[in-house]
Amino acid sequence: MSIRIIISAFTIVLLFTSCGIKSNLTVPAKQQFVLGGEQKGAFKVKYENTGDETVTLKEISDTGKEIQSLKVEPGENGTVNFQKSSKALVINEQGQKARLKVKITGDTNKLGMKYTDVD
Repeated sequence: MSIRIIISAFTIVLLFTSCGIKSNLTVPAKQQFVLGGEQKGAFKVKYENTGDETVTLKEISDTGKEIQSLKVEPGENGTVNFQKSSKALVINEQGQKARLKVKITGDTNKLGMKYTDVD
């Protein structure tokens, strides 16, 4: 394998990991989006509520303890830091789907993603 191929592959990996994950996230009514839980490092979520519904962002530790919680009104934006092995919940308790723009950076390896019903 040539040194050029190795450098090119390294550059692609570096660009991907430095850019993070960008998404136009939609959370159906009465559902929550669960992000993380098995990652070995911390991660950060930059968000903007682009929809018409208020959502709740929560951080849940690997032991199930709530670490932080905040309401995000339509039009609001900000950044939340999450600890290693914790989960980020984007909770939509409203009757209509919620929409957010998100950018996730930090440890995105093994960053699970799924939808579940609101507890």
